[in-house]
Amino acid sequence: MNDFWCFEVKGKPIPLARARYTKKGYFYTPAKSRRYERAIRDCALEAGLRKIRKDEVVKVELLFVRSDIARCDIDNLIKGVLDGLRKFFNDNRVYDVWARKEKGKDEKTVVLLRYVRVEKKKRKKNKK
Repeated sequence: MNDFWCFEVKGKPIPLARARYTKKGYFYTPAKSRRYERAIRDCALEAGLRKIRKDEVVKVELLFVRSDIARCDIDNLIKGVLDGLRKFFNDNRVYDVWARKEKGKDEKTVVLLRYVRVEKKKRKKNKK
């Protein structure tokens, strides 16, 4: 059984910014990145995304439409989306990612997720 979700986040896709630190040595994520992650999470909740089960992995397809595609790395765009989805699954459960950047005026992020059930292999008993 596969589960499938698709949702769109309006607005400019924001690449995940490097963590910053204060003079006192505390690390934090910049506000712009946190707002984008929150928007991803909220749209996923609206789409009905559920938490992943133990026997499932995730396939992710992403489309980023920005007016200035040369200004950001696609890997940081992907990280921003995956961090926004951490409420539902850890990114180590992602087994396949497809991503594309396109230039356009209608800035948005389109996310397609598929949870795929994985059969556990039975371990062979050692014969002595």
